[in-house]
Amino acid sequence: MSKRIFIKGDKKVLKAWAFYDWANSVYPLVISTAIFPIFYGELFVESDYINFLGINYKSSALIQHITSLVFLCLAILIPILSGVADFLGNKKNFMKFFCYLGSLSCIGLYFFDLENIYLGLSFYFLALFSFWASLVFYNSYLPDIAFPKQQDRISALGYSYGYVGSVLLLVFNLAMIMLPEFFGLSNENNEGKMQAMRISFLLVGLWWASFSQYTFYYLPQNLNNVDKKDAFKTIKKAGLAGLMGGFVMSFSFIAFVFAMMNTSVANVVFIISTQTMFLAIFGYFYLREKISIIGLLSIILAMMGISVMIGDSISGGTLFGNLVALTIPISFSILVMIIRKNSNLDLVPAIWYASISSTLISFLMTNDLSFSNNDILMGFLLGVPQLTFGFICITIGSRTTRSVTIGLLMLTETIFAPLWVWTFLNEIPPSSVFIGGSIIIFAIIIKSFINIINPCQL
Repeated sequence: MSKRIFIKGDKKVLKAWAFYDWANSVYPLVISTAIFPIFYGELFVESDYINFLGINYKSSALIQHITSLVFLCLAILIPILSGVADFLGNKKNFMKFFCYLGSLSCIGLYFFDLENIYLGLSFYFLALFSFWASLVFYNSYLPDIAFPKQQDRISALGYSYGYVGSVLLLVFNLAMIMLPEFFGLSNENNEGKMQAMRISFLLVGLWWASFSQYTFYYLPQNLNNVDKKDAFKTIKKAGLAGLMGGFVMSFSFIAFVFAMMNTSVANVVFIISTQTMFLAIFGYFYLREKISIIGLLSIILAMMGISVMIGDSISGGTLFGNLVALTIPISFSILVMIIRKNSNLDLVPAIWYASISSTLISFLMTNDLSFSNNDILMGFLLGVPQLTFGFICITIGSRTTRSVTIGLLMLTETIFAPLWVWTFLNEIPPSSVFIGGSIIIFAIIIKSFINIINPCQL
């Protein structure tokens, strides 16, 4: 089969691009706007409260928090994903991935009920996230395939497709919900209505995945002419440095879990914060990065802030737990040294190595492999936004950022943690958190200001 040659401004490509609106617009209209709010409300007719992650939530507040979390993740992850897609030139693969993930999540909403609340909310999270994520890559295609004079017209065409397609499916679904008997659904005790809404979710997923095929058939793949083999070349070039970085990273992951199980949270947080000192020391001896007086004072000031924040919570803990926790800042500092020493190499593949090795090690060390819905949800939230993309940013940033600065910036994790708890769990932090956090921020500002004035100053 001959390879299709892409020509910018091609009418078939433009119409195929616009037709994606026909496929995906059913999600915001049918699910988000019309049916899911009603369905979700019907689930909580008997009781408006539900226990979620040990907290008694009002149903409306819970879904609002999940929705807010989606857009927070989008704000953090989408710039990274779009940058990677632009670099690799494979927007279509990213668009396909989120399209299929979103459509499967819509189908998964069919099983949404109070007995499977964690699974249902996970599907809701993934569907909403995938819709907006796929839309980002979809919109980014337009400047690549259309000339400026074509873009307004083709955007309007896409909007028209989306409006017509979504209304057609909505009318059908509303008819099914209002007249369940006509469609062979029992209407006893409102069961037919609920079943019709579940079928609506299923139809949205099938509609989205099916009609998008026309778009994917015509949209070009490698707009930046990047060979798919480049990804494997990058992994190969990472070589021993990538393997060592991956191993050190996986060791840090596992040590963190063990430390949390064997000593107090405050102890772990405080011990991890010592990474600032380890980075400065390792950078001095291994990379010959001199530490200025300002840099040293910033470290001392930041550590004072950490002490103010969690000093009252620090306990003796267990010797084993504290020692394991101490390996976390050491291993992280070693990772940064590896990255900075090999700044000419792309060591992002080290995260891939770390994922594989930590999975294998964890598997060998685990006796019970049973998972609850809560475990799956927490694993996803920890593994994707926090670890994967967090360490991608660390890996990329460490190539050009001095060790002392990295250590200071990493301390912001200690500041944001209680703020997230305050935002999502309504736990007001004590005044010591605000005072200590202010000291840390002040230390970072001083260091950053000096760097701006004198870039050679550490």
